[in-house]
Amino acid sequence: MASIPGNCLLRGVVITALLSLLMDTTRAITIEVIPKLPTPNSDVTLKVKGVSGIIRSFSWYNGSNPSASNQILNYIPSLQPPQTKGHMYFPQAEGLPNGSLLIKDFVKKFEGVYTVQIQADSPLQASVSVTMSVSLSAWMDGAHGIGVQLIPQYPVVSQSVTLSVTGVTGTIRQFSWYKGSSADTNNQIFSVIPSANSVTKGPQYFPRANWLPNGSLQISGLVPTDQGNYTVLMYTAESTTQDTVSLPVYEPVSSSGISTDNKEPQENQPVTLTCSANNAEQILWSKNGVPLPPGLTLSADNRTLTFPRISRSDTGQYRCEASNAVSKIISDPYTLTVNYGPENLKIKGTLQVTSGYSTSLECSADSVPAPTYQWKFNGTNLESQTNTLYIQQATPESAGNYTCIGTNSVTKLSRETSVYVSVNDYNPSDNPIGPGPIAGIAIAIILVIALVAALIFLLGIRRRHSSSKQEKKSTENGHTSAQGIEMDESTLQYSSIDFSAQRGLQRNEHVVPDNTVYAEVRRQ
Repeated sequence: MASIPGNCLLRGVVITALLSLLMDTTRAITIEVIPKLPTPNSDVTLKVKGVSGIIRSFSWYNGSNPSASNQILNYIPSLQPPQTKGHMYFPQAEGLPNGSLLIKDFVKKFEGVYTVQIQADSPLQASVSVTMSVSLSAWMDGAHGIGVQLIPQYPVVSQSVTLSVTGVTGTIRQFSWYKGSSADTNNQIFSVIPSANSVTKGPQYFPRANWLPNGSLQISGLVPTDQGNYTVLMYTAESTTQDTVSLPVYEPVSSSGISTDNKEPQENQPVTLTCSANNAEQILWSKNGVPLPPGLTLSADNRTLTFPRISRSDTGQYRCEASNAVSKIISDPYTLTVNYGPENLKIKGTLQVTSGYSTSLECSADSVPAPTYQWKFNGTNLESQTNTLYIQQATPESAGNYTCIGTNSVTKLSRETSVYVSVNDYNPSDNPIGPGPIAGIAIAIILVIALVAALIFLLGIRRRHSSSKQEKKSTENGHTSAQGIEMDESTLQYSSIDFSAQRGLQRNEHVVPDNTVYAEVRRQ
């Protein structure tokens, strides 16, 4: 910490409120700074007032725009431990059960804007999100203090960082850097006299550490072991001051996804989902692309999501987002399927069928996964193993009890239901022509049509044959009649078709004897 005279006071306090409302009621909270005029290195409480209902959770942020990157801490009273660290966490910050923030050993570098978000139940059992901002400014009366700023603010492994000293007045005579929170000789990295360009290496010296003329410390090629507290002791012509800064070294987040302890969960069983992530400072969960609904159980570090008694409504795609100040990664979706059933087994179909006709029965059930089906007729297993049973051309023997059995391969549960199918005798008054006679008549009509077509075809061939024969005889005999009568080019042939029920179809063909007299008729 910087050595600051005790008479330095925290002068300015500016409070601004950003209020977000749910429901139609107006609610307001305020933040009170206690004490109003704190002395340096004293404890400061940012007390939240005006919260109604039970506080479910709250978060404090460094800045006026709350986000994961500037979160100081998150506090869930129902968890043990209730507090989890955010990206901007510092050891002097502590959340209190009433939503307030305690800052121990308040010094100049803690100046800034602080925002609190509170999730609380209203008397109407509604949730309200409230955002408050409080700006703290500290000025010193006649005193000079130094501070150390990290450049960049979020150092990353294998990169460089500068621990830049600010607020130095006067000529720097000497400065020393230490690895730790105190200016102990055993912790010294090096001591520098800028005017003489003299460097004395200490027990904690390492080659990647370099000094700058303004008293700053530069570390290149950061490794995870570089993180920790660093203290600078500054000697000027006017004073001797020191300050300590905490150096984090961030590594990119890596994730192996979501795993579970129950790969085929059944309804009402306990299930735990675990987000596997390295170097993550914050983990957020989502279901089907939106934040988790209230009432789910998360571990203190948000790495595990537990369902004490899972239900079918918990089915969905889950993702976890792991992040730190320098990187973020979102897992592949994990599809959580809750197995249950079979339930509500039903049989649909025609339960009264006329003899000679066909029907079907369809079985359905609520089940995940879909059940397998087995049918029984009067207690005897049938071959059908689908949800539909077909009864072809029912007979009186088809009447009886039909049972559908549904079995879930995961839950190992089975359910069954039965219906009675009755078969009515055929009644001619209901249908004068039954299905059998209708089929016979249709076949007979088709045969007759085919027979007639064949006869017409044969007669056509016969007529063409006779016509050719007559033409030949006419040519040989010449013209035999003086009356000028000319016969037709074809000679009519007669045939008789006789149908006999006993002998079947017979064809008797009578041909007119070839004694026709031919005559030629000439025009005058």
